[in-house]
Amino acid sequence: MPDTTEDEGPRPRYQWRRDPHAEHIFAGWDGERQFGRLVRSMNDTSLWDWNLTCLHGVKDIRRLDGWSGREGGTRLAAKACEDAYDDAMAGKLFGMTQQDVADILADEEFMRKRRVGLI
Repeated sequence: MPDTTEDEGPRPRYQWRRDPHAEHIFAGWDGERQFGRLVRSMNDTSLWDWNLTCLHGVKDIRRLDGWSGREGGTRLAAKACEDAYDDAMAGKLFGMTQQDVADILADEEFMRKRRVGLI
């Protein structure tokens, strides 16, 4: 996460790493799980788009409210993404229960291990 003096908002609660291939893309991490992404807007460089990346099993996620947004700075975008992630993990987004979230994350872990040849 860039530490810029003009960027307002609270310090991030999770770790954010710069994409090694793109200067203005960051990934949010909760331990070994990537949960979100920040991308600087191409139309207005003062804005940052954010979205959750941890809920691949949710059908038609783009039709649901609360999985993405746009904020005026990296810290505000990180906070919005982190808040949405915390709500998703608590089963407070999309009408999902905590068991729904656990099932999605278990499937995600299985698929990740399968991709890297651990299964």
